[in-house]
Amino acid sequence: MSTLFQLQTPVATLDEDGWEDLLNYIEERRVVPIIGPELLKVETDTGPRLLYDWLAERLAGKLNVCRSPKAAANRGSIGSIAAETFAASERARAVGARC
Repeated sequence: MSTLFQLQTPVATLDEDGWEDLLNYIEERRVVPIIGPELLKVETDTGPRLLYDWLAERLAGKLNVCRSPKAAANRGSIGSIAAETFAASERARAVGARC
């Protein structure tokens, strides 16, 4: 039996010079900042939401996609909406109807 240990790495902090260097590197395109979806939020009528979840929901509505349990389990990602749209169009061709 093996035991897994989670490594704890200290969070690096930047001083004023470090921030200036980082911002210059970004401006010079030597560094590409990568942010996760958790940082991209939009304000909606029901409060703040993750941008990609909000976009996926709006896309599903515009495309009139039936939401399957699999798509819901994927939190309605844009990729799952695209897959549902493709599957729905294939089913529609096969049975001559769209949900």
